[in-house]
Amino acid sequence: MDIEQRVEAQGQVKVYREGSVARVVIENEARRNALTLEMKRQFLHAFAELEGDTGVRCVILTGAGIKSFISGADISEFDKARADPTSEAKYIELAKSVTLAPVKTSKPTIARIRGACAGGGLQLAVACDVRIASEDAFFIMPAAKLGIGYPYVGMSLFMSLLGRARVADLFLSGRRVSAAEALEIGLVDFVVANDFLDGFVADYADKVSSNAPLSLALIKRSIHEIAGTESGSPSAEIDALMEACANSVDAIEGRRAFAEKRKANFQGR
Repeated sequence: MDIEQRVEAQGQVKVYREGSVARVVIENEARRNALTLEMKRQFLHAFAELEGDTGVRCVILTGAGIKSFISGADISEFDKARADPTSEAKYIELAKSVTLAPVKTSKPTIARIRGACAGGGLQLAVACDVRIASEDAFFIMPAAKLGIGYPYVGMSLFMSLLGRARVADLFLSGRRVSAAEALEIGLVDFVVANDFLDGFVADYADKVSSNAPLSLALIKRSIHEIAGTESGSPSAEIDALMEACANSVDAIEGRRAFAEKRKANFQGR
């Protein structure tokens, strides 16, 4: 396997520009577009580069292929990347930066969702300004099934979008939500027939990018400041619970059960 083939096998984040619209594509189809640590760094670089590009007025975030938008973090890296409190803290900080990239950029962001949208992938979709899904899209938040804690910044985004009751249902049950239900509860803004998804997203992005850039930046910043999606910090109790989750036997069991495709046997420790 040569260097180019090896990079593709490990996944990568690519940026495509089409006039005033840019597409950030998560390309890791072999792992359902899961984000590796290296891909997360590429993701941050892509958004930083686009922020400085005055020719880009709108960003579309999507995944390669038709089976998955983004399936979240690459769980196979957890044992090494989150092996101790120090590495766990670095991992969480990187994940936070990735989550906030679509929020902090002044460019309006559109999540184009086809297939599975799960975990950290769902969080990234929620971080975008607009979410457009295909009819075959579905949504899952499996944090509790994996025995891991969910970061405060992510919970803040979900709460500002959905409210307490729906966030509780989504996170506590870990159940699968269809595109139709996602539209009903406000998790997505539009649901489009599979074959028309790309055309609809392109037309919507063109509408957005044709508007005044300074107005778009102001509208976006005002929305997030009013919603408080970047403000506040977790309490000491939440920090302690996050650390307990990260270092728990259940977290190890959750990862093993996922890898072995079986139901986890959690013990509460």
